[in-house]
Amino acid sequence: MSHTPGPWELSAQGSVYGSIEPQRHSLYYRKLIRPAIQTKRQAAEYGGTLAEQTANARLIAAAPELLTALEDLAAGFSVNSQADEIAIKNARAAIAKAT
Repeated sequence: MSHTPGPWELSAQGSVYGSIEPQRHSLYYRKLIRPAIQTKRQAAEYGGTLAEQTANARLIAAAPELLTALEDLAAGFSVNSQADEIAIKNARAAIAKAT
């Protein structure tokens, strides 16, 4: 199974939505990826602080673009050193984990 295609958006309320039909700009055509966590109590129930949960939501919303960027970099990367080799190995492991 593959993930909901990007782009994903972070709403003003803190929910993350993925576009089912990106050409349409209505919540009716969007898929909820992560519900909003708006209170300290909700954040505590999920674990962490409200600030941490907000940061997590931003990261989740950026995930499809981050994955695409990492795939593009890994595909065109030239290994010139041991550090490069480690970096590309880590990038490929992250891509495998996400796909």
